[in-house]
Amino acid sequence: MNAVQNPTGHYQIPALMNQILTNSNSKPSKISADMIYLTLANLNYLDNLGISALIPTSQQNRKNYNNLPENLFAIDNLVFDEYKNVFICPENQELTLDGAYKAPAEKGGGNKIKLVYSNYLACKNCKYAGICFKRNHRTITRYVHEVTYKTERLMSTEEGIKDYKLRSKTVEAHNGNFKRIYHHDDIP
Repeated sequence: MNAVQNPTGHYQIPALMNQILTNSNSKPSKISADMIYLTLANLNYLDNLGISALIPTSQQNRKNYNNLPENLFAIDNLVFDEYKNVFICPENQELTLDGAYKAPAEKGGGNKIKLVYSNYLACKNCKYAGICFKRNHRTITRYVHEVTYKTERLMSTEEGIKDYKLRSKTVEAHNGNFKRIYHHDDIP
């Protein structure tokens, strides 16, 4: 357990991993963490060490817990075809890549790329106009960075999902015991 000055632990993986490496004198091949740790600073640090990160995106987390939005047109309910690099809408139309742009730098690790997808012609005559999109057509914006993309792909595999689910037994169970036995939540 670590006490930190920051209000959240978003950027604590390097400090914790340094403690693990020092205390255990060995390096794990992968680590598992909650989605709040999905930052470029953490992912770059782990990637430089050759450690795979099992950290879901918020979209993957919602899918894993069957907590998808009821809105049929929410981005979580659209299919992303990685091979074609397109999003597929509920009407089975492909939203293709319109452009790639530099995104603002993120704390601790470089720039992401902003990818914009749309299909003006398909949206023009769509029966869901006004429901799926409010203006001329539907646009989807996706931010990517090589290291976040690598993590996202790992978390899309059966092995990644299976390994991540071990957290409930290996990590979360210990956190629960610590809170229950030592009244961690009661400390002022």
